[in-house]
Amino acid sequence: MVGEIVLLAVGVAVSPLPIIAVVLMLLSRRPRSASLAFAVGCTALIASATTLFTVIGDAADSGSSRPTFMYWVDAAAGLALLVVGVRTWRTRNKTSEPPSWLASVDDMSTLKAGGTGLAITIANPKNLMLFAAAGAAIGAADFDGPQTTMLAILVLVIGVALGAKGFGGLLGFAQAV
Repeated sequence: MVGEIVLLAVGVAVSPLPIIAVVLMLLSRRPRSASLAFAVGCTALIASATTLFTVIGDAADSGSSRPTFMYWVDAAAGLALLVVGVRTWRTRNKTSEPPSWLASVDDMSTLKAGGTGLAITIANPKNLMLFAAAGAAIGAADFDGPQTTMLAILVLVIGVALGAKGFGGLLGFAQAV
């Protein structure tokens, strides 16, 4: 159970779009404030999404080792990702321009960088499915309160600290000190 949850958190950590955003923010005019705000935005969303899905998974827990609804959550998440993947593949434009927010990273305010962290994290359907699966697995696990809290913190630490969000935040913090 813990191994499954750790793998889901690693999936959140290896998203390529935040890596690009953090690198650009670290090279911007305000690297400290932008990278720290970006990391805070990502962390806030990961913490709230994991908590939300943990509560939902705990409320739906039927007491068995793996409730039936977990199989439906897995199937729905896989199907949703498949649909999004096919739709993205069919609507891709081979000569597309980079998103406009990438050009504005250099002049991004602290508040805008935090909002960008939130937006990039929530706009990635893979992350949403991984949050749902990790939260549901934590909630459905037969753990008491402190153990459930520790698993949710583990997802947060792995999803943020191992990913670009944590790397950028640490570099921004190091520049501030």
